[in-house]
Amino acid sequence: MDSKLWVLIEDKLNTKHLMFTIILGFIAMIANAFPIPLVANLQLILGNVAVIIVTILLGPWYGLIAAALGSLSLIFSHNGAHALLVYSAEAIWLGFAVRYGLYALYANFFYWLIAGTPLFYIWAKLFYELPDSSLPFIFLKHMINGLIYTCIGSIVIIMTSRFWNQYRITQDRKRRRFSEQLTYVFTIIVTLSLLVSALVFNHNSVQDRQVLLQKHIHDMTIQQGKATENFLKQNQTAIEHAAHWLGRVIDSPAEQQTILKRLSQHYPNFTTLNIANKHGDITHSILQSKNAEDTQEMSIQGAEKDVINVKDSPYFQQALHQNKKYSSPAFEGIGTHPKAMIAISSPVHTPTQPDVPVAVLQGSLELSNFTGFANNQAFEIAQYVLLVDDNQRVIYASAPLALPTLSSFQYSKMSNQIYRTDMNLMNLHDLSNSSPEYIYSKYQMNNGWNLYILESFAPIIRSVEAQFKITFAFLLLSTIIAMFIAKTTSKRLTKPLELIANNFTQIKSNSNDVFLLDHFAPREVYKLFLRLKSSQAQLLKHKNELEQTVAQRTQELEDANIRLKDLAEKDSLTGLYNRRYAETRFETVQELCERSHEPITVALLDLDHFKRVNDTYGHLAGDECLKAVAQLLTKHFQRESDIVARYGGEEFLLILPLCNPAQTAEHLNAFRRDLADLEIKHPTEANHFHIKTSIGAFVAHASYSHLLEKWIKHSDTNLYQAKTNGRNQVLISYDEALTYPNQQQV
Repeated sequence: MDSKLWVLIEDKLNTKHLMFTIILGFIAMIANAFPIPLVANLQLILGNVAVIIVTILLGPWYGLIAAALGSLSLIFSHNGAHALLVYSAEAIWLGFAVRYGLYALYANFFYWLIAGTPLFYIWAKLFYELPDSSLPFIFLKHMINGLIYTCIGSIVIIMTSRFWNQYRITQDRKRRRFSEQLTYVFTIIVTLSLLVSALVFNHNSVQDRQVLLQKHIHDMTIQQGKATENFLKQNQTAIEHAAHWLGRVIDSPAEQQTILKRLSQHYPNFTTLNIANKHGDITHSILQSKNAEDTQEMSIQGAEKDVINVKDSPYFQQALHQNKKYSSPAFEGIGTHPKAMIAISSPVHTPTQPDVPVAVLQGSLELSNFTGFANNQAFEIAQYVLLVDDNQRVIYASAPLALPTLSSFQYSKMSNQIYRTDMNLMNLHDLSNSSPEYIYSKYQMNNGWNLYILESFAPIIRSVEAQFKITFAFLLLSTIIAMFIAKTTSKRLTKPLELIANNFTQIKSNSNDVFLLDHFAPREVYKLFLRLKSSQAQLLKHKNELEQTVAQRTQELEDANIRLKDLAEKDSLTGLYNRRYAETRFETVQELCERSHEPITVALLDLDHFKRVNDTYGHLAGDECLKAVAQLLTKHFQRESDIVARYGGEEFLLILPLCNPAQTAEHLNAFRRDLADLEIKHPTEANHFHIKTSIGAFVAHASYSHLLEKWIKHSDTNLYQAKTNGRNQVLISYDEALTYPNQQQV
């Protein structure tokens, strides 16, 4: 029984084929021990080219032996025990597919799509602890690798077919049609473009890494921003609490000084601490500094010293008159080196008068102490901190950024389309350079400051460039090989056609010109070429005509849209915005001012005795009068946020956001006086005349109402009162929430 089995095996196994298989199997094992790394963690297993050659030439069982030998190096050197299962199954699948007439490249594609991926997935779930998010990349990596070495192996067989036939190292198979062979050859060439797919996948991998990096920087920015906000809030709270306790001992100067000393001891970041009475005279003051031994020195000024008055200081006025705590913008401290500082003040109330401030407590906070937070954070070496105030001045910057304190913060935000990244890019030093210097993340603090975390972009670029250079090198090499192989294969496949043509064609001895290229090309191909050239010329002609027509129609449409927008938003006579636009725009303006707690002024202007102008000088003069008023309005109210609209007839509407209530009356009166002095000329006659106006206005916080009608109602009431009082005047009323009289006539 055993001898019969051995005879059967000898009949089935060819000794020469077996030796060839073992040799190529060892070659595969050696080559697989040294995989070629590509981008995106893709390694090219070139040893499997030998396995593919054996499988295609000799069938599945010889391929199984070669695959088992080639997998040994992967099992021991790369802990790739799955390689034996996956590559052995690949060899069996590929061998039977080729035997039944399917091309190797097609068979390998379906193997990884149907069998290889599930096998690896099961193995990974049983023996590896791989996250599900990384499995798609691993699957695609194996598929790309399998198609590449299958393509290379097929090309090797095609290029050396004479060698295999000479030594009879091949299976007997039916001959294929010429069209099938030509299609397969070009399919192999196209398959080399899978390197491009590897590039695309590498790009996605790099993008994922950049997203993680951006998230890391974003999280650090939020952490640092909140720490900075807490630092500022703690010092603001300290001033507020100290002001509360000072109100309880307002009649005891010694106890006030004691509270001030304790405050300076617990909050050493304040360089100065002052108490000013309601007249602005400083009654108590502490100046803190650090000497070489890092000990504190304090200078105490009592009431017996020279009196310093700070009634004109913003921090004093805001705290006393607004009756709330106040934080000033950043300013430069006094000293040999510029230091960014802010003043924090809070009103002092007594228990008997909780609503009337009797004094103001102020502290000057040195902002350079924010560096303590930056140094205490676990930042990477290449990451830097940048803190900018609401006036776009640098409060703190890491030393490598080389940005002076309180210098103007200037940067250029880079387009992320150039580098195909979702990260935020900026330049700080060379603003005109198209190459980004830093990636960054920004955190806007509740006081309007911005904190940035930056990381140099150059190392990321170098890493990506290195990977892409390798990939492009392989792509270029593969393209050159594909071109050479395509040319050689085409000659070999067309040789039988040349022999048939020679057998049925009589060639004269002096007919060398017959083999010129144009005569050599098939008639059908040559006719198709001529037709394509003719079609191309016609297509180009139609394309140019179409482009011209589209460009013309596009320009006409843009012009029509501009005219339509002007008609919808602007008054055709004065060029001012119309009532509809003002009502629509007011919603946005009101929401913006409400978020920043800013006041808004809404004013109605009505021209006095305008009917008399029309009756005396005619409607052309009336139109000219309205144009002149519109020009003067746009001259006086020219901020981007100001809304100047023709409300109807001779009435005009002003919406002035972010206004200063104390200056609103003077601003409106300046316009009224200039209008009264304005000489308006008749458009067709030599006459000239003057016009005056009555103005009714209403000033309130933006939170007063979301409806413009409520604002206009107050303004209209004031306008009516101004006309009743004799015209040519401004009458303003203020909301009760503002610290101004309820009504003011000027």
